Amino acid sequence: SGDIRKLKEFLETERDIIRPGGKLWFGARKTDERRTFWLEPDTERLAGLGFRCETAFEDGIRRL
Repeated sequence: SGDIRKLKEFLETERDIIRPGGKLWFGARKTDERRTFWLEPDTERLAGLGFRCETAFEDGIRRL
């Protein structure tokens, strides 16, 4: 869908929809501080097959 965010932001969005106020534990394990985890998948092959995203991330979570 072109919706590019940090993975942490996707998880926070899910939490806010599924269980507002729920606790998420980020940083429980040490990671390389120079690395940031982005969720930016390459969807060009899917687009080439005719796939088009019709559902926003938030709406998809709500439908689950």
